[in-house]
Amino acid sequence: MMALSYAQTFLITDAIVYLETPAQLRDVRHAYGLIGAAAIIYTGTALLSTNYMYKVYRMNTMFRGAVASMIYGKALVADSNHNNMAAVTLMSTDVDRIALSLVQLTEIWAQIAQIAIGIWLLWRQLGATAVAPTLLAILCFAIQTQLSRKMGPSQAAWVKAVGRRVGVTSSILRSMKSVKLAGLATSMGELLQAERVHELKMALKFRWLMVITQAFSTMPTLLSPLLVFAAFSIEAKVRGTPPLSTAQAFTSLSILSLLTMPAMQLLMSFPQLVQASGCIKRIEKFLLAKGYDDERSSFGGERSPNASHEKGNQCASEKKSFNVSSNESSDLALSVSELVVAPSLDSPQTQQPVSFTVRKGAMTMISGPVGSGKSTMLKAVLGELSPKSGTIDISSSFVGFCSQSPWLPNDTIRQIIIGTAEFDREWYRYIVKTCCLEEDLAQMPQKDFTLIGSRGITLSGGQKHRCALARALYSRASVLVLDDFLSSVDRRTQRIIMHNLLSKDRGYVTKQECAVLFVTHITNYMHLADNLVILDSSGAQLYSGPANTWIESHEDLARSQDEEQPDITSSISSSEAFEGDSSKQVLKPVAEDDPETIKRQKGDLGVWKYYAMSIGLMAILFFTVCICINTFCTQFQKLWLQWNTGTSNPSLGKFLGIYAMLAVVGFIFQLGTLGQVLLKMGPQSAKALHQVLVKATIRAPMSFFETVDSSVLLNRFSQDMTLVDFALPISAFMVFSQLASCIMSIALISVGSNYMAASIPVAILALYWIQRFYLRTSRQLRLLDLETKTPLYQHFTETLEGISTIRAFAWQKPFYETALRKLDDSQRPLFILSCIQRWLSLVLGLLIAAMAVLLIALALCIPQASSGGALGVALNSILAFNMSLTMLISAWTNAETSLGSVARTQSFEHHTPTESEPSNPITPPPSWPSGAIEIKNLSYTYADGTPALKNVSLSIGAGQKIATPHQEP
Repeated sequence: MMALSYAQTFLITDAIVYLETPAQLRDVRHAYGLIGAAAIIYTGTALLSTNYMYKVYRMNTMFRGAVASMIYGKALVADSNHNNMAAVTLMSTDVDRIALSLVQLTEIWAQIAQIAIGIWLLWRQLGATAVAPTLLAILCFAIQTQLSRKMGPSQAAWVKAVGRRVGVTSSILRSMKSVKLAGLATSMGELLQAERVHELKMALKFRWLMVITQAFSTMPTLLSPLLVFAAFSIEAKVRGTPPLSTAQAFTSLSILSLLTMPAMQLLMSFPQLVQASGCIKRIEKFLLAKGYDDERSSFGGERSPNASHEKGNQCASEKKSFNVSSNESSDLALSVSELVVAPSLDSPQTQQPVSFTVRKGAMTMISGPVGSGKSTMLKAVLGELSPKSGTIDISSSFVGFCSQSPWLPNDTIRQIIIGTAEFDREWYRYIVKTCCLEEDLAQMPQKDFTLIGSRGITLSGGQKHRCALARALYSRASVLVLDDFLSSVDRRTQRIIMHNLLSKDRGYVTKQECAVLFVTHITNYMHLADNLVILDSSGAQLYSGPANTWIESHEDLARSQDEEQPDITSSISSSEAFEGDSSKQVLKPVAEDDPETIKRQKGDLGVWKYYAMSIGLMAILFFTVCICINTFCTQFQKLWLQWNTGTSNPSLGKFLGIYAMLAVVGFIFQLGTLGQVLLKMGPQSAKALHQVLVKATIRAPMSFFETVDSSVLLNRFSQDMTLVDFALPISAFMVFSQLASCIMSIALISVGSNYMAASIPVAILALYWIQRFYLRTSRQLRLLDLETKTPLYQHFTETLEGISTIRAFAWQKPFYETALRKLDDSQRPLFILSCIQRWLSLVLGLLIAAMAVLLIALALCIPQASSGGALGVALNSILAFNMSLTMLISAWTNAETSLGSVARTQSFEHHTPTESEPSNPITPPPSWPSGAIEIKNLSYTYADGTPALKNVSLSIGAGQKIATPHQEP
C-alpha cells in the first residue's frame, strides 16, 4: 500500500513532463504506459486498503469479545463486599475507547515508515528544504507530549464525574416507584440534569487540551507546503538557480500530502492513545483485584445435578476449590465452630464467637434483633465473607439461598424459579404449591410466563420472597439458607409455607432430607425448628441447642407459639391454572411495510436536523462558515501554485505573501472550528439531549417502568449520552470538513482536462446511488448495534447485583455461557457493519480509480485540452480526494453509531408515554393539606391484563388513619 501510494508521485511527475514535452518528441507508448500505471496504482490501492481494513476491524471485533469476556469472568469471582458496578463502564465505554485506538495503533509503524520515505523523496526534489516539515512535526510532537501529561488527570476527573452521574441515575431509575409516590420526580429530574452540567464542567479542561493538541496535529498539514516552497523559492532567488518548476511543485505537493497526512494522523492519535492507556489501566486494576476468598471446608463431594458446584469458574479468571476436611460426617450438613465475623476484614467491629450445627433433614433457626449480625454470619456461611477466626464445614458448595433482599433477574416467573435446571413439570407444580404462588400466578395476565420487570417491580414484596424461595426449593439443594424470607409475607401465608416446608409427614424438608438454616427475627415458628441459635443485640451467642429446651425455659415464648393448623385450602381447582401457554410467547414477525422498518431505512436527514436543533442555529452557522473558509484556503493553494510556477519571471513576494495568507487563515479557521465543536457545540448538544431524556423519563407513567427494564433506560443515559457528549461532535466535525474537502477536490479535478468536467455529473450521480444503497443497510445495523448491547449490559448488571446468589447456586458456568451468547449477539451487527463499510470503501476507491484513469487518458491522449499545471492540480486533487474520502468514510463509520444514539433519543422523546396532566389544575386553598380524600370506583392494573384493584371506593376523613391488612382466616 505504501509503495502504491508513493508511486502516485512518480506518476504525477511523468505525466506533467510528458505534457510539457514538445509534441514531436512525445512517445504515445509512454502515454499508454502511464494510463496503465494509473489503473494499477489506484485499483491496487482500493483493493489492498479494503483488505487491510477488513482484517484490522476483524481483529478489533475479536479484541472486544476477548476483553469483555475477561471482565465478565472476573466479575463472577469478584468480592461481593465491594461495589463492582463500575465494571459495567469498563465493559462498555472503556472497551470501546481501547478498540477505537487499536485501529490507530496498528498503523503507527506504517505512518513512521511513510514519513521517512516521504522525507527522502522530498529531499530528491527540493534538497535540504525537505527538513522543514520534519522539524515542524517534531516541534508539534514535543508540544503535544507536554500537553498530554495534563490530559491524564483532567480525563480522570471527567471520567469520575461520568461515573458519579451514571451511579445517581442508576439509583433513581431503580427507585422510580418510591420517587413517584413521594412526589419527587421533578426534583430528581433536576438533580440528574445538575449532575450532567457538573460532568460537562469537569470535562472543560480536557476539552481545551483536546482543542490545542488537535490544532498542533493539523499544523504540519496546513503549514508544511508554505515552509517548503518559501525556503526553496528564497534559496533559488538568492543563489540564482532556476525557480520552482511545475513538475517540481506538484510532485513535491503530492509528496507533502503523503508525508503530512500520516504525520497528522500520528499526532491526532496521540491524545486518543493517552485515553486508551487510562482505560487499559482501569481494566487491568479490575482484573488484578483480589477476588472473594472462600475459606470453608467440605465434608464430602456432593455436586449439583445441573451445575458445577465449584466456588469459582473454569471460564473465569480464577478458580477456587474446597479443601476436604478430615473429620467427615455423614449426618452433618453444616458445622460452624467458634466463628467470628465482621462486615469487612478492615472493620474494627466484630461479632462474638458463634458455634452451631445443621443436620440433614433438620432445621436450625438463628434468631436475634435487627443489627445483631445475622446476615453477616450468613455471608460467611455462603463463602462470601472471610471470617476473622473459626471454621465452617459444609457438605456441599451448592446451596439453595433465599436472600433477605431477593435478587430476581428480569425474566418470566417460570424461568426465575427453574433457574439453570431442566423444566420438570410435576416438580415445578409441587414447588409452586409449596410456596403458595398458585393464586398469585393464576391472576397474572400471562400466568407464570409473566415478566416481572426490573428487580421485580411488578411483584409485591411477599411475592418476590416466595419466588426466591421457590427457586431455592426447585434446585433440590441439600442445604437451604433462608435469610428472613417471611418478613414481607402475610401471617396466613407464613403459616401455610412453614407447614409445607416443615410438616413431619409431607413437608419439603422431610421428603428431600435437606438441611435448613433459617435466619429470622420472627419468634412464632421457633417450635418448628430442631435447633436454635439466639443472638443478642451485640451479636453474642445467648443460646445454641435444641429448640424445645429454649422454649420450655421461656414460658412467655411458649404461650406465644402459634399451634393452629393452617388452612391450606386453595381456590385453584387445577394446578394447570397458573401455567402460561408457551406457544403464545412467539415474537410477532415484522412486516416489510411496518412503519418502524421503513423508518429505520430512511431518515438520516431528520436525525441530523434533530441533532442540529439541540446545538442551536448560530453555533451551526459559525461552524459552517469556519469550515467553508478553511476548505477554500487549503484547496485554493493548488490553483495559486499553478498560476505562479513555470513562469520565467515570477513575483516572489506576491506568490509567498498570498500563499502564506491562505495557509495562516486556513489554520486560524481550523482552530476556530475545533474550538466551536469541542467547547460550544458538544457541551450544548450534550446538555440539551440529556435534558430531553430526563424529561421523557420523569414524565413517563409508572406503567412504563413496569414494562421497561431500568438497565435499558440506564443504557440510554450512559452509552448513548457518552457517544453524544464527545464522540459525535468530533465525528461530525470530521464528516463535514472532509465532505467540504471532497466537494472542492471534485471541482479542481475538472481543471485537469477540458473534457473532464463532463464526467463530474456522472460521478456525482454514482455517489448518490452508492450512498442511498449503503445507508439503507448501515442505518439499521447501527441501531441494531446499540440495541443488541443492551441485553449484554443488562445481564452483566444483574450478575453484579446477584453475584452472591449466583455463587451460592453454583451458576457461574451457565451464567458465563449466557454472557458469551449475548456478547456474540452484540458483536454480529458491529462486525457486519464494518464489513459493509469496507464494501463502501472498495466501491468508492474503484470510483476514484476510474476518475484518475479517465483524467490521465484525456490529458495524455488529447494534450491540447490540458496543460502541465492543470494536470498537476487535478492529479493532486485526486490524491487529496482519495485521502479526504478515506477520512470521510472513517469519520462516517464513527459517526453512524453515535448518530444512532441521537436517533434513539429522538424516538424515546416522541414515543415514550407521558402522565396525564389535569386539564384544569385546582389551586389548593391556604388551609391545604387539611381536608378529606374521596376515592370512588377505582380500578388499576400494572399493564394490560387483570386489574390489581377492582372498583375500590374509600373515604378518608381529616385526621383519620386507615390500614389495609390482609384478610385473616
